[in-house]
Amino acid sequence: VHHMMNGQLVKGEKNVSDFDKLMKEQDSIYRKQDILMNFTSNHDENAWHGTEYERLGDGAEAFAALTYALPGMPLIYNGQEYDFDKRLKFLKKIHSPHNK
Repeated sequence: VHHMMNGQLVKGEKNVSDFDKLMKEQDSIYRKQDILMNFTSNHDENAWHGTEYERLGDGAEAFAALTYALPGMPLIYNGQEYDFDKRLKFLKKIHSPHNK
């Protein structure tokens, strides 16, 4: 799902029908008890391909919402809960600029 969201859907190469087909394929491959991770970013994507805002543009928030609506579990990458929009060096430790 991640690769379709971050590439083909954003670029207009795929559409909602293609996404629906992918979801049906996943339903036939995975068992009900399998928990898939849904995400817009992770340490690899952020370091090598940019933030979700760089990759998804104006669709970043809509795709983030989709990760919660899809079957499975949303993965929140470092700082996404604070709308952190900086590209990070691969596996470099940072401190969040926000405090709770």
